[in-house]
Amino acid sequence: MSAATFLRSATAASLLLALAIPAAQATTWTDWTSATATTASGVAGNVTVNFSSTSGLWGWQTDGGTNFYSPWPDGAEQPDNTDILMFGADGTRTITFSQAVSHVTLALVSWNVGGTVSFDQAFSSAAIGCGYWGCGAILGVNNNTGFNASGEVHGTLTFSGPITSLTITDSTEYWHGVTVGIGAPVPEPATYVLMALGMVALGLRAHRRQA
Repeated sequence: MSAATFLRSATAASLLLALAIPAAQATTWTDWTSATATTASGVAGNVTVNFSSTSGLWGWQTDGGTNFYSPWPDGAEQPDNTDILMFGADGTRTITFSQAVSHVTLALVSWNVGGTVSFDQAFSSAAIGCGYWGCGAILGVNNNTGFNASGEVHGTLTFSGPITSLTITDSTEYWHGVTVGIGAPVPEPATYVLMALGMVALGLRAHRRQA
């Protein structure tokens, strides 16, 4: 295979990869569709999102209601609906996804908890500031697997992933709320196999033409 032919094949293979791997997408926020005292479920794009809690929810919004995300901190991704899960006590909350996603974003409202909030994995970025109930700040602890709060914490935490579940343990606070957004689903292994086969096919085609 000549250098020129190889270059054309490599360029075509690169194009194939670009087409096969979805570009970075904006956060898709969960549309919570149902809830009980300790569970909730919804969808974010084509991903099912389930929630469970060891303590009862204070309440929830699954269809309209107060927009607790306005005002919202500068630089924080803002949920595009008013859906929210609201807590009235401390507890352990687990969010699960029907498939691995590239990142998870938590939108926090009024998390002026009296102690440390902890997670089962580290968050990669935070955008915290002033929101519906005032202003607050956080201090990441334990390599960002938790934070200490001061004031009325509003804003977002992002976990890079890939993630299939996220567990949150928080301290006593009468009212605080959350919703969750996701990035693009992670391609299944079969997708990578198809990509590799496509590259091989391109190489064979170029070789036959050269022969």
